[in-house]
Amino acid sequence: MIRAGKRGKRRRTLEIATAETAVNALFSTLALGPLMTGFLLAWQATDFQLGLFASIPYWIAFAELMAAYAVDRFASYRKRIVMVLGLIARSTFFLMAGLAWYAHYSATWFLPLFFVLYTIFQLFYHASGPGWMAWMAVLVPARIRGRYLGVRNRIVDAAGLLAMLLAGSALDAFRAAGWERQGFALLHGIAGVTGLVCFLLLKYQYDPGHKSRMPHLSWDYLLNALKDLRFRCLALINLLWLCGTTVFMPFAEAHVMKNLHWSFKGVSLLIMISTFASVLASPFWGRLADRIRAQRVMGLCMAGLLGAPLLLFFCPENHVFLVYGCWALIGFFTSGYSLTLFSLTLECLPADSRAVGSALLATLAGPTVAGAGLLAGWGAEVAGGYGLLFIASIILRLPAFLLLKKV
Repeated sequence: MIRAGKRGKRRRTLEIATAETAVNALFSTLALGPLMTGFLLAWQATDFQLGLFASIPYWIAFAELMAAYAVDRFASYRKRIVMVLGLIARSTFFLMAGLAWYAHYSATWFLPLFFVLYTIFQLFYHASGPGWMAWMAVLVPARIRGRYLGVRNRIVDAAGLLAMLLAGSALDAFRAAGWERQGFALLHGIAGVTGLVCFLLLKYQYDPGHKSRMPHLSWDYLLNALKDLRFRCLALINLLWLCGTTVFMPFAEAHVMKNLHWSFKGVSLLIMISTFASVLASPFWGRLADRIRAQRVMGLCMAGLLGAPLLLFFCPENHVFLVYGCWALIGFFTSGYSLTLFSLTLECLPADSRAVGSALLATLAGPTVAGAGLLAGWGAEVAGGYGLLFIASIILRLPAFLLLKKV
């Protein structure tokens, strides 16, 4: 009876965790997704500013290490730490929405202030990550991890798909009425509301907790996870893959809007196709990862994603179905890559270093990926196009594919 009661509590907790992640997907679609590229272009952002925007999350990744230390030091408050940091982060979008509405047509002072607020958001958002990762590692049993993540990701992708459909249609309506910037302000206000919902769901999510380690803030404590060869290889793979993705994805969306002259609704349709492919693929990747191991599934997905930049690079302007196919491939294979990266991260992290290890994964990649984003923005301005960036993204990610056999 006691074990049955624990299983029931864990199942209810996983259902709440899935719901919270789905609501966070709505937030991510409005506040972190491709629509943000359109938002910056609506404020006449340069290619360098697009690169700066893509690099900000990585410049402040060090915050995850400090947050991980706090989670280990004050373990009994892990749930509260994750909740409060997440609430502060998402609430910044209320300020962004208000300022965007007030600024209206004055982009001179708005963009610098937006970058400051976005940096504050990313600082707190990153800081909430290690505690959440350690929390999920305890909640999800290893024997069902692939299947659970497959089902969860399908629900999350469906929520993002619905949000993208509604947001894209709304933005086209606002643009037709001459209120494009105000439309983004409204969406950012809604993003802030979803942050409040996430806070309430986390409040009801069970945390089995763990004992405080009272660690000394030392290099040995911070770098303990690197003693594991598999984790070192996974960290390097993550760094290289993020560099290649940062050089490609923000500029792929800008290429479609600026060079192929697609509307917000058209771009939203692209994201919907990508998300729909991800929805269909998630359970398949989850079952396959449980059957043939996550490493092999990750390698298959990496190989598929390496072809996407070439497809977009050589796609003629009037071949819209090739663009659709490119985004469908991105959604299909990114679904498997994200699922297996999450699964391998949980698998490789030592039980007593989960919070710090997940933070270290982001922190090691941070400065390099941030620099790649800035160089990509500068390179796009100098070259006057995005073709070289698409080729560079393949070159950067190819070594990650070759390193996978070490994990």
